[in-house]
Amino acid sequence: MEENIFDLKKRANELRKAKNITEALPLYETLWKISGDSYDGAGLLHCLRKSQKYKQAIPLAEELIDKYGSENWIKIEVVWTWISGILDQMGEEAPLQDILFIAQKILNIKPESLAQKKTVFKVLKSAKKVGKWNIVLEWSEKLNPDLLSDIPMIINGKEGWSDQATWYNYKIRALIEMGDPQQALDILKTVIGKYPKNDKFFLRLKALALKQLNRVPEAEEIYRSLCQGKYPDWWLLHEYANVLVCSSDLSKKERSLIIMFEAASLARKLETCVNLYEDISSLCTELGRLEEARDHLQLSIFVRQNNGWNVSDEIKSKLVDLNKNVGESSQNQNLQQTLSLCKKHWSKTLGTATSKSQEYGKELQILKDLSGKLALGRSDRQYCFINTTNKKAVFCFKSDLPSGIQDGEEVLFDAVPSFDKKKNQQSWKAREVRRLNK
Repeated sequence: MEENIFDLKKRANELRKAKNITEALPLYETLWKISGDSYDGAGLLHCLRKSQKYKQAIPLAEELIDKYGSENWIKIEVVWTWISGILDQMGEEAPLQDILFIAQKILNIKPESLAQKKTVFKVLKSAKKVGKWNIVLEWSEKLNPDLLSDIPMIINGKEGWSDQATWYNYKIRALIEMGDPQQALDILKTVIGKYPKNDKFFLRLKALALKQLNRVPEAEEIYRSLCQGKYPDWWLLHEYANVLVCSSDLSKKERSLIIMFEAASLARKLETCVNLYEDISSLCTELGRLEEARDHLQLSIFVRQNNGWNVSDEIKSKLVDLNKNVGESSQNQNLQQTLSLCKKHWSKTLGTATSKSQEYGKELQILKDLSGKLALGRSDRQYCFINTTNKKAVFCFKSDLPSGIQDGEEVLFDAVPSFDKKKNQQSWKAREVRRLNK
């Protein structure tokens, strides 16, 4: 009998090493019943795992770790069974607490580096998705970035993120969200430029950190640079606009609204834009554009309801107040009607019939170093005009003028697109106004 068992063990082992799992599996099942030793148990667990027979594999893993938990080959098979049979089966909607439970169970038996990395990244991804940044920060500490690969992964023929860059992205974002922007900036000094294909995302994190530190002009400059491309990301435009809206400068707030409208026109999925629509509504309310505020808040509500999401009492109350001020519209009774109304607002403000097809670079066209004479007008008005040499009157907010400037002075300025609501046509607005000889 002993000789037969020895031969059986040898054949099962050879089949397993040759990756002939189908034939090895029944042999290990027989051996496990006869011997019950750790080698046969590990072999059986390996074959069950490779065959994706997790209903049998998971209980066996529990039995093996209890009996032979000090043996390394048992730990390896158990860990990978828990990863492939439990952790990998948990989709994006799996409760974070369930993921944390099995992840901690895996780490408790001190897995090899690859298994530990896979486990920790699963937690980081899930915690980030639900905004549990304290957990992201805590679990990021369970990996040493210096031991992670800095070679980008190739996914479907395209270069993706390296494990090291991914770790830094989680770590830095968590520091910002947990209120430690200075440490985030310190890390970013060594990260920006190290992963050229990912620099956009790390620069964005730098802008978020700077904004949190009230270094708004620096954050604004980064966002302006990130949004200069032909097809900017709508979410970057949204963040850029939220930096501009922090300013007390009315012209920047109006500029922020233009960028928010452009962001809305470029986004492809309505469900990703509910916060953008609500930010547009708040800004339109502040600027006195109440119909636009009402329509965008209504759009956000319809999108939330269509996805089965909660609509807060605060949002409902804001809509009631807006309807009291401007009345309810018969043209926004459902999502499609309201979306159509909002698209008209975007097109009108952006000065084009089809804002989605408009390139952001064109919308951001800047005329540099124009000259003209300042016409301050009435002292009780917040705006004035600059009369150019070709007899054009360019709108300008007085808050954008240099201190102490006088009516009739010659100035240099840049001009950005604006929309003249009274004339219902595309126009220009002055910015960066400076005295001609200073």
